[in-house]
Amino acid sequence: MIELKIDSQQECYDDACRIELGRVAAAHKYVSGLVWKLGGSCTLTLDLYDLRSETMDSSIELTDVACSDAPIKEALGNAVELLARDYTNSTSIPLKQHILSSTNPKPVGPKQQNRFLGDLSNGKIRVEWFGMNMGGGYQKYGRSNGLLDFHAFTVNGRNWYYGILEGGFFLGIGHTGVGGRAGYQYIAKHDWVIRAGGKLGWTHSEDWKEDGYFHYHNIEIAPHLQFLKFLKHGSVGLGVDVLIWVPALIHKEYEPKGDPINIDGGVYFYFRWSAF
Repeated sequence: MIELKIDSQQECYDDACRIELGRVAAAHKYVSGLVWKLGGSCTLTLDLYDLRSETMDSSIELTDVACSDAPIKEALGNAVELLARDYTNSTSIPLKQHILSSTNPKPVGPKQQNRFLGDLSNGKIRVEWFGMNMGGGYQKYGRSNGLLDFHAFTVNGRNWYYGILEGGFFLGIGHTGVGGRAGYQYIAKHDWVIRAGGKLGWTHSEDWKEDGYFHYHNIEIAPHLQFLKFLKHGSVGLGVDVLIWVPALIHKEYEPKGDPINIDGGVYFYFRWSAF
């Protein structure tokens, strides 16, 4: 054992080296543990080897574990119990002989975040299929209006999002055409997501004047900020859009007096929800 202590000071990181040390120490079984971080979550793996037959008896992997002390400790306890169960089921040895703790079994897979955000943290692409923005705001030229938008197919990566289709109504002044949103998103604690980006689309609006009115076909540019809480099958939250409307085509209805609007804009606040 003195020689073993001296040799163990050498570099010994792989399982082959550790198994050899276990043999020298007259051990029958060897457990190898690994915690590795990918994105915003950790994965815990426990492997049980038989040193005499040089085979693996069992392997347990827990994913989507929060990368802090308490969740990793809880996941380790769960993994030990699962490893013991798996081993005892194949060898018919009572479970209690292989559990070092007397605590009751805990649910597998400690909860760190919902599956949607967990997939994003692990590099997968997920889609919010449809949803709505419901709110209101105030335009530059003294108009208060309601906002009702429908959005579909918002594609999400870990730190980005792209809303392919969005359209709806500005109650009182006209309606939006089609457009899309894109930007950066940050996955915060407790399943909250912060988004910052822009919307590009087309809108139709009207400006009533004496003896007639103007029809506007506008290019819509809308920087936005959203705070969203992700749930099991959807998200809810709040957002704010700063709308900028640049007229691309102006049409007169009758002979309105006065000049048409060169550029319009406003601020709109809304409640947002989505389903996936």
